[in-house]
Amino acid sequence: MAGAIGYGATVYLDNAAGTLTLLGEPTSIDPYGYSVDTVETTHLTSTSAHREYVAGLADVGEASVELNHDQHSATDQLLRAAMLDRGVRTFKVIWADAANFSCEGFVTAYAPGTITPDGKMSSSFTVKFTGVPTFAAS
Repeated sequence: MAGAIGYGATVYLDNAAGTLTLLGEPTSIDPYGYSVDTVETTHLTSTSAHREYVAGLADVGEASVELNHDQHSATDQLLRAAMLDRGVRTFKVIWADAANFSCEGFVTAYAPGTITPDGKMSSSFTVKFTGVPTFAAS
């Protein structure tokens, strides 16, 4: 397969009781950004006068999600609660082909978008990951 569209992807965040909860009406999902730090190990007798490095700690980064906003929805209530309690929760994305990614993290931002007379109301939130992610193929 040369590629796929995102239609059908879903996003979940666990509630305070640990139950994964489907978040309503996502319009875009930026699921994670994996990186590895580099640690310089160059010393005074390093060969060929080039800097030397080793792999440092890995970081799963963060996820950002945009949603259609409904200030009376269960999604809005869950995201506001996650911001206020600052607890670590499971975040999960399931692609349309059932492949998925999940990781523990905490909500670092939640914001309703600009309200205009004739524009769609949207909101966005960000999750900072902590620990080791899980990837599963479909």
